[in-house]
Amino acid sequence: MNENNSNKGIDMAKAAKNIKFEYLLPLGTVLTLKGSNHKVMITAYFITIKGKGTDEINNTVYEYKGVLWPEGDYDKKKILVFNHDSISNIIYYGYTEGIDDIDYSNHDKVDE
Repeated sequence: MNENNSNKGIDMAKAAKNIKFEYLLPLGTVLTLKGSNHKVMITAYFITIKGKGTDEINNTVYEYKGVLWPEGDYDKKKILVFNHDSISNIIYYGYTEGIDDIDYSNHDKVDE
């Protein structure tokens, strides 16, 4: 879990090389993270957090972005990002119809 306000965009092609698509949870999934009892809802995939310096090698790509549930996005200066291995418990699976039809390889960069 990381809070940061330097999210400028997502390099989908680069992120796709390092992510295992077969286990991505659908948007809208509600879960808890290890070490927390707060509920989190998944709202986005492949979030890039810029590291120190200007070199892309310092950037970190997270598999998920989420918001506290039911509170939502209460502070626009902070974001909640995490990877699949940080998930403790899945409470509700989000909408899945058509999720297999999404082709992330066609997206070069998506601004948030």
